[in-house]
Amino acid sequence: MNRLGTEDIEAEVKQARIFWPPSMINHALDSMGKIVALRPDSDYSELLIERRVRIQAVPECYGTLDYAWVDLWNRLVVIDYKYGQGHAVDVISIAGELNPQLMIYATALAEEYDFAFETVQINIVQPRIREKVPQEIVITPRDLIDFRDNVLIPGIDATKQWNAATVPGGHCRWCPAKDVACFVWRDADSTAPAEESYFDFD
Repeated sequence: MNRLGTEDIEAEVKQARIFWPPSMINHALDSMGKIVALRPDSDYSELLIERRVRIQAVPECYGTLDYAWVDLWNRLVVIDYKYGQGHAVDVISIAGELNPQLMIYATALAEEYDFAFETVQINIVQPRIREKVPQEIVITPRDLIDFRDNVLIPGIDATKQWNAATVPGGHCRWCPAKDVACFVWRDADSTAPAEESYFDFD
């Protein structure tokens, strides 16, 4: 988006209309405007698109970040584009917890720049559910470092233990093994805390 001119964009849209429905094209164009508007007020900001990121201390923890504006020594803006309609995704939960997927993306990308930012802004653009204003929260690089060192890495290490705790809940929604995982048969869409195991080994 920071490399294409108006004619280039119009050509891309014309090509896209051959394959995709008008509603999807319109949502993408509207979201593109929102993403451009999130650019830091700086002549040196760089837009990253579909960037593969990885936590350095845990190489098996990786993902592909949709968009990010990088403005060194100023602001890092991490943007997740979600086109789903049936499930709203929040930057911060009702319980006050930051979205772990986006925290991982932000942490991994900030690591690449040695956390050289004053602030980190996390946004979710979800046009078919929240059409007007992208969700947003602003944190600090220290928040990312604390998340990495005190939540993410200890949490991943805990899952590698032979007796790792299992906690079924709403986070199991998309798990392909949700019907048999954790030895508990329960609705993976539920956000209720886990009950006692159905198996009594005493």
